[in-house]
Amino acid sequence: MNKLLTLAAACTLALGFTACEDVPSPYGLPTEKQQQQPASKEVLLEESFASSLGSFKNYTTSGEGAWKIDFKTAKASGYDNAAKKTTAGTYYLVSSEIDLTGVDNAYVALDYIMRYNKGDENQQLLITDAFNAEKPAEGWTVVNQKWTEAADWKNFVNDKVAIPAAFLGKKVHIAFRYNTDDKSGSTWEIKNLKVQRGVVTPSTPEQPVQPNTNGPLIDESFAASLGAFTSQTTSGEGAWKVDFKSAKASGYDNASKKTTAGTYYLVSQEVDLTAAKTEGAHVALEYILRYNKADANQQLLITDAYNPAQPEAGWTVLNQKWTEGKDWKTYTAANYDIPEAFVGKKVRIAFRYNSDDKSGSTWQIKNVKLALGHLDQPVQPTPTPKPNPTPTPAPTGDNLLSNAGFENWDGGAPAVWKSSIGNAALSQSSTAHSGQYAVKVTGDAQANKRLSYAELSLKAGTYTFTYYVYGAEANAHLKTGYAIMTDHKVADYRSDYIYSNATTVTQGAWSLVTYTFKLDRPKTICLLVMNQKGSGAFLVDDAQLTTTDGGLQ
Repeated sequence: MNKLLTLAAACTLALGFTACEDVPSPYGLPTEKQQQQPASKEVLLEESFASSLGSFKNYTTSGEGAWKIDFKTAKASGYDNAAKKTTAGTYYLVSSEIDLTGVDNAYVALDYIMRYNKGDENQQLLITDAFNAEKPAEGWTVVNQKWTEAADWKNFVNDKVAIPAAFLGKKVHIAFRYNTDDKSGSTWEIKNLKVQRGVVTPSTPEQPVQPNTNGPLIDESFAASLGAFTSQTTSGEGAWKVDFKSAKASGYDNASKKTTAGTYYLVSQEVDLTAAKTEGAHVALEYILRYNKADANQQLLITDAYNPAQPEAGWTVLNQKWTEGKDWKTYTAANYDIPEAFVGKKVRIAFRYNSDDKSGSTWQIKNVKLALGHLDQPVQPTPTPKPNPTPTPAPTGDNLLSNAGFENWDGGAPAVWKSSIGNAALSQSSTAHSGQYAVKVTGDAQANKRLSYAELSLKAGTYTFTYYVYGAEANAHLKTGYAIMTDHKVADYRSDYIYSNATTVTQGAWSLVTYTFKLDRPKTICLLVMNQKGSGAFLVDDAQLTTTDGGLQ
């Protein structure tokens, strides 16, 4: 009997446990998917990206690269700072599935920094209700691709983007799509991401595209980077880069002694000129331009319809007349009013550079500012080149040079021994080879310095240039030669400067230097005596230029 009672009790317990399986879900064990959902019913998905990608996953669909954790953010960038190289790639940061069943309104909230934007379509927030991990690039709808360009790496922008009504009530994935070519790309950092219930109120954005302040709307020194500007190469090769604490464009490579054809634009971030309706606006900058081949090769541009897919289209020229520099130290300051047609609009400015494969200019820019108001300083025109202020006196005898003994001085320099390319510091010396005076040519530790005779228009023929030199300081070295002049300047500094081999100058003694050259056709030249970089000072006296088959034109 006891055995029967025990068996009956066991059956009763078994039936009782079976009945528990029909108890409503609040008593059920949580599933793995339920464990992934945040505790808050308002927040449907949350990732800080402080230490991992969390429930998000990277999918690289072309090229190389991936979303990764850096600076406690999810970061995408094609640029490798260590290698100084940009690698092409397209990669998606895809969320886990988000259940929007029963959700009437929802939005994506995030903090981000986006810099060096090359095109809005390269940074997109996407959504889909049909994600296929085998084809992660397909089936997406763009939710947003307009992001505020940051000015630094510290200040994150907070943004809220509404989820389209077509996806409410469904199970969806969101993704952040990043794309770059192999020339230059943006950097995008994201943190504190949430998908949550609610409505975004568009009338009170947390951070407008461009706050209305009294400070500059653009302020880039280019001392260490291109900042919020981006370089866009539209033909050939080359790009704007930072060199000598400036944004520099040049088709010439000094290492290979080669010029490469190319056209490239240095494009600013978008600027809102709404506040300029009453005040106006202007662009101010400092620059050095040398070896200009044509004004159209260096332009300051503006547009209110920039298209990153066609970065060369839609521009208006603000200026293409620039003052030619004489050295690499002296910057020219300039400013230009923004035309009324662009006041009150969202605009971008750009610096356009162009070079062929034969010779091109070098353009260095720094301290670019776009600010409200007008400056009193007028736009600086490019001065018309003028002949040398002191006409060359007629030579006497066989010597084609005037003031060959440096006896006549004009404004701290020997008469007719000056031209647009003479850049040496000259002074009068009473240690003369003959007569009362010689000229002292002082060197420079950083650059070559030239004593130049005024322009001479010579016939075809063979010429001999001689002079006496005296070492005023130790370690003096020089080169003798001439420069071919076109419109009072050197057209191509790589081919139009012609020099002899270097000569070592004896300190404390006079010695004769002889240089012979041939002109195959009539040319205008400037005779040169170069004090080589890092060389000591020397004196020059009793110069002569003679010929048996040529002469002055």
